[in-house]
Amino acid sequence: MSSPSIPQTMRAWTYTARGQPRRVLSLTSIPTPPPPTGANLLVRVSHAAINPDGPMVMRTFPTTCRRKPCIPELEFSGVIVAAGPSVPSTAPGSASVSLTPGTAVVGWFQPYNAIVFGRGALAEYVTVASDSVVAKPKGVGFEEAAGMTAVGQTAWKMLRVAQAREGMKVLVNGGSTGVGTMLVQLLKVKACEVVATCSEGNAGMVRRLGADEIVDYRKEHPVWEYLAKEYKGRPFDIIFDAAGTQALFSHSPAYLKEDGPFVNVGAFEGPVKTLVNAMYNWFWPIMFGGVPRKYFFHSTAMNKQVEEELMDLLERRKIKVEIEKVYPMEDALEGYDKIVGQRAKGKQIIKVQCL
Repeated sequence: MSSPSIPQTMRAWTYTARGQPRRVLSLTSIPTPPPPTGANLLVRVSHAAINPDGPMVMRTFPTTCRRKPCIPELEFSGVIVAAGPSVPSTAPGSASVSLTPGTAVVGWFQPYNAIVFGRGALAEYVTVASDSVVAKPKGVGFEEAAGMTAVGQTAWKMLRVAQAREGMKVLVNGGSTGVGTMLVQLLKVKACEVVATCSEGNAGMVRRLGADEIVDYRKEHPVWEYLAKEYKGRPFDIIFDAAGTQALFSHSPAYLKEDGPFVNVGAFEGPVKTLVNAMYNWFWPIMFGGVPRKYFFHSTAMNKQVEEELMDLLERRKIKVEIEKVYPMEDALEGYDKIVGQRAKGKQIIKVQCL
């Protein structure tokens, strides 16, 4: 059922053509989603997070076959205002967690929703499946909760793919990126030794999050030459690349153990080049010059159980979301400028509205 206080229209950032956010996004008034059906929820959004995948989708994938207008971004926090008739009154496996109107939640859209259907979080109201939300812990603010899902789940699954364990020595390339900051923290929860690359200006933040050593990639340029010299005799067990630097993998035998995995999630060199590099790294034979190290290119499908575990760590302050700035809804393009210019120091959060 729906609430009579739900307006007929809402504000949302939308786009109808392909291009950079500054060129194609507009803050518009569009119809509010109808009352939810089935196992769906209608959520009034408090905060939404900007991620590098948002601009990449806008400039790369044609909008021809998608619902228009398209709404960007995947993760949000807010309050349930209406529930479909098939929504369980409590979350499966969490008898104390209500999924009824008035419940504060953290939610997400799977990436294919943005790519195929044009559905996103940067709007005052969203319709979302009930299995794509978890209750927001009372001790966690809306803005921090909104910024956890993408970076937290990506970092969590990167650690699982690489089988990170206590005592391992790990390099995090891009330690000040959203995923990088979460990798550093989760690795320290596992009692790993962490070396992180970042600029001098971000070194204090990354060290505060738990990094044992910092490599200033601007001072030690090219960074792979410095790593080969400094860590040849004490190579890494794992390398996580949160920026996406092909040369770091190409030279990795000089500083990554022979059985050590290289896990990449970054695409700072562009989506097409990153995909081409990934295909080369996977399939080019070693005998013809391929790199003799295990390469993983990681993408994340959001998972409810993982989100609940991340929220538990967040509530217990074992980890935190490193937020650089919270922007009012009207200034969302400033946050996109930070992301597109690769100048972000942690998460860019949009305050959609006051609840």
